Amino acid sequence: MQKNGTLDQYIKKGQYYVPWAKALTATYNSLGETKILKLISEFIQGFDKNYKNNLILMTFSDTDKKYKQSLIDAAQKRKKTYVFDQVTNTYEIDQYHFSTDWHPNQKGHQKIAEDVFEYLTKNKTIPCN
Repeated sequence: MQKNGTLDQYIKKGQYYVPWAKALTATYNSLGETKILKLISEFIQGFDKNYKNNLILMTFSDTDKKYKQSLIDAAQKRKKTYVFDQVTNTYEIDQYHFSTDWHPNQKGHQKIAEDVFEYLTKNKTIPCN
């Protein structure tokens, strides 16, 4: 499989974020925010076809209010669905992500796991011993 020339240049430099940002912008420009928020809701409702147990929707603590509200609205439409919106944003803390592509590193994944574990044990949404 041959890579796109521009993408290949970014990969050689270890810069993966730029093409992702371009793709995200193109998607928003093509679909529009209203359509994207509607699709998110439809995807969450679609879980019922294959999964009817507890579902926890998680997002960063500093996620924009309209996106958090979209998750809350979708959760209210589906039984046994909860929103945990206090995951530490690993993108915002240098020690928690790789500098080349912003994905969580080992410390970042550990922090996310701690946040989720604390939520699970505190709320007993899913039994966790």
